[in-house]
Amino acid sequence: MIDRLKEFINSKAGYLSLFWTFSLLAVFFMYDNYQKKSNQIYNEYEKLKEIKFLTNNIQKRTIESSEQSIRNFLAEMGLNVESINVNNDTFEITMNNVSIKKLVEIIYKLEENGYIIKNIKAVDNTGSNRMKVILSFSSS
Repeated sequence: MIDRLKEFINSKAGYLSLFWTFSLLAVFFMYDNYQKKSNQIYNEYEKLKEIKFLTNNIQKRTIESSEQSIRNFLAEMGLNVESINVNNDTFEITMNNVSIKKLVEIIYKLEENGYIIKNIKAVDNTGSNRMKVILSFSSS
């Protein structure tokens, strides 16, 4: 049996079958490598498209990083502002008689405009859902 195998391998048909087998394996591995690289390039392209889409659709801030702009924003919302302190782009605001709904709305609008909320302290000593709020946030 081994002699017949050696004879087949040493024959022209044996060489051709080995050649075609190794050729098919080489083509398979090259195609597999091509598919992996193609998928990698496509994924990178999709990430680039997403980044481009996000940068093209950046919303401009409607609330600027100034004390007066923040004060105007809070006045438009109908809030009683006790004090505003600004330290190195960090705002600390103290407000009275703030409802829970207004507090959530303030936080949402500030974060929508790119501000980062650092600290919230809301105290309701009366039980009337009117709180004294100390809110600190900074621009990104």
